[in-house]
Amino acid sequence: LIPHSPHENMNLFTQFENHPKFIPGLLAAKVVNKDGNITDVAFEMEMPIVKNTKYTTRHFVDYEGKDTV
Repeated sequence: LIPHSPHENMNLFTQFENHPKFIPGLLAAKVVNKDGNITDVAFEMEMPIVKNTKYTTRHFVDYEGKDTV
């Protein structure tokens, strides 16, 4: 249980460069493209036995409803 509003949680989650501070094995996170509510993030993760894994994800954030902040 996280004692914050959904709005506060999304603000923390979308600070992608901070993800390596709290996700085990995540070495790097960098926003490579931002266009409106779409954000592409490049990640590098430590993987056992094989080389580090690099991948890019696309995050689409849409909001419907009433903010409770």
